Amino acid sequence: MSCDARPPERSRRQHRRSCGPVTRRVAGPQRAIDPAREIEALRSHWSRHLPSLDTASVPIAVALRRCMQAAEHARRTLLDTYGLTPGSFDVLIAIHRLQAEAQCTPSLLSQILVLTDGRISQRLEHLEQRGLIRRRPAQVDKRQVDVRLTTSGRRLVEALMVQYLRHEEAMLTGLSSEERERLATLLLQLHQSIVSSER
Repeated sequence: MSCDARPPERSRRQHRRSCGPVTRRVAGPQRAIDPAREIEALRSHWSRHLPSLDTASVPIAVALRRCMQAAEHARRTLLDTYGLTPGSFDVLIAIHRLQAEAQCTPSLLSQILVLTDGRISQRLEHLEQRGLIRRRPAQVDKRQVDVRLTTSGRRLVEALMVQYLRHEEAMLTGLSSEERERLATLLLQLHQSIVSSER
């Protein structure tokens, strides 16, 4: 169903879920103590109970956790107005990118999003039921499944991305351009450090 068409009254609710925002209440995070106080309390606690313990990593770990919690809550709030979960949104974004470059298959989505075939299948089923994607046998190899956004799905993704990037920009207003570049570089270095430590 096109987002421009006016649906019958009985399907109005389903149409809104597929093609535009809906109003929902999202529970906010519980009030937490200031991160600086949390860091100080943690280091003070362990310096008393385990004086030899190195707590130098605590400030970074706490700051990262708090940033991730706040950003994820804001992200869920935005996506929930469109009836989407972060996981479903990630799938839609991946399909939008892949279908513009080449054939988009469930197995390729699994690799890109680092998800099991079963998890991808569940998300695709949900999105297909909402009319946001379609699955058809691939033209070249009929054993493969080609995944594409419907017109409604493409319009939803592109409209949401405008709001999504505005939302991300708003979260970074406290940082200068130089600070953003430096932070991005450091976070990539941190990611590499984390991956290396798990080998």
